Amino acid sequence: MERATEITVRFLDSRSGEERELEASGFEAVAIQHELDHLDGMLFLDRIVSISTGLFRRKNYS
Repeated sequence: MERATEITVRFLDSRSGEERELEASGFEAVAIQHELDHLDGMLFLDRIVSISTGLFRRKNYS
């Protein structure tokens, strides 16, 4: 799975209510993107580019 190695994140500080900005690179940038996926309800298997060539196949429960 490909991820950006440099990111800028804007968010509201829950304590002060102010908008803040964070720049990250390398492992920190990848980790932040991973955690943001969780907040959006997304899993690793949802990010696989191609279901047919992906390492795992997600089971469909519908």
